[in-house]
Amino acid sequence: MVSFFIWVRELQHHVLEQSARNYAIATGYLIAFAAISSVIYYLPNYSWLEYATASNSELVLRFIGVPATITKTSTGIMLNEFVVDKPCTGIQVIATFAGILLPLPRLTWPRKILGLVLVAAGVYVANIIRIVTQLWIYYSGLFDWTAIHGPGGIVLGVISVTLLVILLDHFVPEFGDFVFSILNQGTDSLPTKSQNQ
Repeated sequence: MVSFFIWVRELQHHVLEQSARNYAIATGYLIAFAAISSVIYYLPNYSWLEYATASNSELVLRFIGVPATITKTSTGIMLNEFVVDKPCTGIQVIATFAGILLPLPRLTWPRKILGLVLVAAGVYVANIIRIVTQLWIYYSGLFDWTAIHGPGGIVLGVISVTLLVILLDHFVPEFGDFVFSILNQGTDSLPTKSQNQ
């Protein structure tokens, strides 16, 4: 019976110790995540990325037979009658993934760079596909713009982010390992009763 109380006391001490350590690690990671994501999203001027996204979307639209023209106006880059602005570039997704990847512990910088390149390229291609798909559906008369841009954009966005997570986990498995280690942290290293008897 005494050994049981000793085990309970050790377990409480271990859980408190692990909780404090995990809290400090999680807090530091969240601060790094927020800082990196915010700097990437808010500081640079992404007019070059807006133009590149619109330009490549125009090329694909023309290739599939949909008339498309880019114009620069005082309000931004126009693809036909639609503005291609910062949210259209997917930079928010890139910033979020950068915030997740860069502070990852035990991940080498070459692997972090590989992950960011995969995410950036994947987001760029996915956004061009999304823009082209939405405009093709709109010009085909299948849906009005509010239906295809709002709900349709969300569906296409969820699909593309899911594919990005799978791609990233395949080429940078440390990404998935870290996510699952957070979920399992604190349960794998708990002392068992048999160890202390």
